[in-house]
Amino acid sequence: MLHDASLLEILRMGGLTTLVLLLLSVLSVALMLILWLRLGATKAREADRLTAEVLRALNAGDGRGALDACQRAEASVLGRRAQIPLARVFAHMLESRAPAGPALQQVALASLDRETLALERGLGTLGTLGAVAPFIGLLGTVIGVIRAFDALGTSSSAAGGGFGPLMSAIAEALVATGAGLLVAIPAVVAYNHFRRRVRAHTVIAEQGIAELDAVFQAASHA
Repeated sequence: MLHDASLLEILRMGGLTTLVLLLLSVLSVALMLILWLRLGATKAREADRLTAEVLRALNAGDGRGALDACQRAEASVLGRRAQIPLARVFAHMLESRAPAGPALQQVALASLDRETLALERGLGTLGTLGAVAPFIGLLGTVIGVIRAFDALGTSSSAAGGGFGPLMSAIAEALVATGAGLLVAIPAVVAYNHFRRRVRAHTVIAEQGIAELDAVFQAASHA
């Protein structure tokens, strides 16, 4: 009976489907860890600090100092102290020969798109796992129920055996559904959390781009 079985024995009852879900769960946890290490180091306050430092240098007419601030932030990324992709965006703006205004903003937004794609790497796979896992579990349940009814129909003792064997077989088949949900729920929660982190990074970067471009435009009109 299921109440006497260990977790490993229950998972074995799900058959091949549960094995697939177990592998997907390992992949899901690995992706969560990678995204946590990557996005957890993307500090919003560090991006705000960098923006303030760059703007302060530019307002003082120190373009070299503004670029040095971006390079120091880049060194922090390599040192894994704080990941500030905005530093690379600002560096592209400072090194670009595009005039202030739409042309410079296009350069910055193109750089931001590249940085955002780097941050999102693996996020789509995590979302796909969260969406697909319940259906894989449901497939295992359907297959298990079909087998249960087939076994009940072909059993010579079906007429006098009652519904006990059938109920036990269906309970074992439902293990696949439970396994699918166990994989899907954490994956979906993590996907939504990391998606919000990426969105927050994008908003902060867009604000910084607009502020930096405004400084360049003011300098060009001075």
